[in-house]
Amino acid sequence: MEKYVIALGSSHYNAYFYLERAVFLLKNKSDFLFISQSKMYKNYSINTRKKLSFLNCCIAVKTNLSALILYKELKVIEQKLGRIRPYKNSPRTIDLDVLLCLNFNYKKDNFFVPHKELLKRDFFIIPAIEALNLAKWPINFKLNKLGRIFNTNRILSA
Repeated sequence: MEKYVIALGSSHYNAYFYLERAVFLLKNKSDFLFISQSKMYKNYSINTRKKLSFLNCCIAVKTNLSALILYKELKVIEQKLGRIRPYKNSPRTIDLDVLLCLNFNYKKDNFFVPHKELLKRDFFIIPAIEALNLAKWPINFKLNKLGRIFNTNRILSA
């Protein structure tokens, strides 16, 4: 089974509900083995028209799904939870991303594993490290180093 870290985020006023619902749906997928979940972190949007408050967390799962099939499964869950994409970086009820895989890297068209923004976003790095630690999985040196030096003042534990 492959080991993946999945990022979850929401800027909806009821973000906690959407993250909890997404985690519930992921935990109950027959082809996933849920391993761990980070705390939920509050942070503020980047590259958006309005400054939005987000909740983010990461989960660690094992699955036999390929990276691309996993990505497609996450998009189905987003649709179930009412995700609409009116424009790039729009506010969202839920956002699910394949953040990284411990066993391989993958690239097809505009889909990358690890996520192409992983090492640039503290709201990915901090919860990913936490989920990896809770799963007792190894942490990539670069990710660990960034986790120690990132300014976490912007992230508030929810």
